[in-house]
Amino acid sequence: MKDKIFGVLQRVGRSFMLPIAILPVAGLLLGLGSSFTNATTIATYGLQGILGEGTLLHSLLIIMNKVGSAIFDNLPLIFAVGVAIGMAQLVIAQLPQYGAQIRAVVLCATLIYELVGPFLTKKALQAAGEIDPKNA
Repeated sequence: MKDKIFGVLQRVGRSFMLPIAILPVAGLLLGLGSSFTNATTIATYGLQGILGEGTLLHSLLIIMNKVGSAIFDNLPLIFAVGVAIGMAQLVIAQLPQYGAQIRAVVLCATLIYELVGPFLTKKALQAAGEIDPKNA
C-alpha cells in the first residue's frame, strides 16, 4: 500500500519537471539580456562600440531579454500545460490504447480554458456590477 502511494506521488512529481526545467534557461536569458542592454552598464565599462544602441549584439541581447521575460510572464500557463501533459502521461500509462485522444483532449481543454477564461471572467464581473463596462 505504502509503495503504491509513493509510486503515484512520484509520477505526479514528474509532471512538474517540464515547467521547472524551463526556469533556469529563462533566468539566464532574462539576466544576460537585461544586464548587457542596460545603458549604465554599457557606459561604465566603455562598451558602446560592441553593445551600443543599433549594434547586432545589442539587438540579440534585447531579443534574449524579451524571450526570458515572455517565459516568466506566461509562467502560470506553462505550469498549467506542463502539469496537464504530465498528468495525461500518467493516464496514458494506464490506458495506452487511448493515448492520442487523452493527450489531445487535455491539451485542447487547457488551451481553450486559458484563451476563453479571461474574457468570460471579465464578462462575469461586468454582469455582477463589480467593474464598470465603460472602463473595462
